[in-house]
Amino acid sequence: MRRVVAAAVVVTLAAGPVLAGQEGEQRICGPDGRYEGRSSVDEANPRQKSLYDASGRYAGRIMTDPATGESRAYDSHGKYLGRATGGRMPDTKK
Repeated sequence: MRRVVAAAVVVTLAAGPVLAGQEGEQRICGPDGRYEGRSSVDEANPRQKSLYDASGRYAGRIMTDPATGESRAYDSHGKYLGRATGGRMPDTKK
């Protein structure tokens, strides 16, 4: 189970900037192409994506900051797992 969550988090963080602007459900596949789970946008908070493993169990969430594109990952117990930058620099005051 922990391996599946870690794989889902790694794939989702790597694709975070791409997924951040998309709505709906996304399939998550491992490097070998095997289905690992899915992510879906939380209707109440569009900056949050919920992660589910291949069995459909809740595995965690990804929070994305639209201003910077930075994504932060949390497991199903709310423990912080890591972050990925969005490839954009935050706005600086002039």
